[in-house]
Amino acid sequence: MLRCYRTKILMICSGKITLVVKVTSFDYDPNRNAVIALLYYVPKAKMYMLAPYSIKCGQSIVLGFLASRSVGSIRPIYFLPSGSIVHSLELQKDKGGQVARAGGTFVKLLIKFDCYITVIMPSKEIRLISRECYATLGQVGTTMVGSITIGKAGRSRWNGKRSQVRGSAQNPNDHPHGGGEGKCPVGRKHPVTPWGKCALGKKTRTKRKKRSELILIRA
Repeated sequence: MLRCYRTKILMICSGKITLVVKVTSFDYDPNRNAVIALLYYVPKAKMYMLAPYSIKCGQSIVLGFLASRSVGSIRPIYFLPSGSIVHSLELQKDKGGQVARAGGTFVKLLIKFDCYITVIMPSKEIRLISRECYATLGQVGTTMVGSITIGKAGRSRWNGKRSQVRGSAQNPNDHPHGGGEGKCPVGRKHPVTPWGKCALGKKTRTKRKKRSELILIRA
């Protein structure tokens, strides 16, 4: 449903049409940690979007090229003032929201250039984004999702997450961290995976990857 919503928004934005929608309810999505909002925009037509923080039921949201600067509106980032907080930011034009879609996350706009906008990503990475990319004003709702205490392993199993045994608690033939008498360190310069690959601190991004030159400061 959210994919369909992004497709409709791209159709609206490409045609430079302004659309006013109304928030009717908030729903739970089991596949994400953020709440989604149900929108009605024409009779018997509806779609979902990520619910921004402080948005209320019955509120009107403007979508399109000439949208207002209210929370929840979607418009190109070039028409937003510096210091704005946005989410569901595109990395490439007409590709749909890709960044800051988890609960409580946001992207901050810094400096405007002719063709690019400097932004701070949720990972504290500073990079350039095309001025034609769209974003949703505001921070994603469910801001306290990071402070939730799981409490027990069974609750993680409810979410489809299987618990894992620490490498230092395994045998040396099962994990590079295993073995030893008592409580021992990993015995290496840095933690590794069960297959001996570096598991902490190593850069995994391909140097020849496209648009690497747009990253100013890495996280």
